[in-house]
Amino acid sequence: GGTGSGVGSYILGMLEDEYPDVYRFSTSVFPSEEDDVITSPYNALLSLSQLTQHADCTFPIENASLAAICERIADQFSKQPTKEGTSLSGVDAGNSGSAGPGGRPFDGMNGIAASLLLNLTSSVRFEGALNVDLNEITMNLVPFPRLHFLLSSMAPLASPRDLAKAAPSQRSIDALCSAALAPQHCLCSADPRRGAYLACALLFRGGVTLSDVNRNITKLKSQLRFVRWNPEGFKVGLCAVPPANVAHSLLHLGNNTCIRHTFEAMQARFHKLYRKKVYVHHYTEYMESTCFDEATELAQSLISEYNDLDRNAHENLTTCRMQPIGISSKPY
Repeated sequence: GGTGSGVGSYILGMLEDEYPDVYRFSTSVFPSEEDDVITSPYNALLSLSQLTQHADCTFPIENASLAAICERIADQFSKQPTKEGTSLSGVDAGNSGSAGPGGRPFDGMNGIAASLLLNLTSSVRFEGALNVDLNEITMNLVPFPRLHFLLSSMAPLASPRDLAKAAPSQRSIDALCSAALAPQHCLCSADPRRGAYLACALLFRGGVTLSDVNRNITKLKSQLRFVRWNPEGFKVGLCAVPPANVAHSLLHLGNNTCIRHTFEAMQARFHKLYRKKVYVHHYTEYMESTCFDEATELAQSLISEYNDLDRNAHENLTTCRMQPIGISSKPY
């Protein structure tokens, strides 16, 4: 909301004009339902329209999810001594109303978003047996140009300077994978296990072997639902250097149909205001009123596309279960 969405969308369009051949990645923070900016539903949907048209890959982050994660971290370590100024003390632990000792407002939430970017770009900064270039993320995880919204989750989950507290003991790779794909670790209010994957990336850091990765991918295949035309849709990255003070970490990126629920909630909040045309005059001073209609139509088309893919994946799964290989439905 506020100037972030407007200025960010404008810069995104400028980058497309000036550098059309360079991939444009966007980490966009979506407002929560309890946002204190009354016009944030307008800003969010208008921004979604621009992201769909001008970005090549978008990593949605929700304020509500970040706040909930910080609260869980604070609860988890409330009985452990913490140093002043870390993101587990004061505001940094999730109380975003006032800064803690030595901390600043929203340090914890910003720190978690920073961890996403650090893990995402680790292959650019460090060597690895199977490093994933940033361009490969778009090439492998975005099968359709408009459906480029990737859910992200991490394990261990904390701001960079508190990762050691988030993973106090040596964790197995199996436990790391289970934690990273848990809905509580997702930076957006969505559950990937309830949707269908178009593609999935597992970006490991630290001493992780291919045998560890293959074992966990085999396990995940029975738990996750993929579209029928990409049943082996895993992209794996192995970076040799882990985050500071931990043995290994995992960033999960998923192009999943469950993101449609986020867009549906965003659209519902938009229509609650737009139905009465409240505050619209503040926008029509600088833009055409048709931009609102175009934005909501585009959002609806995105939701419909994700719905169709999810329905097809579900129907294919049901058909496979009802007609196992070797059993014919034709009469003799």
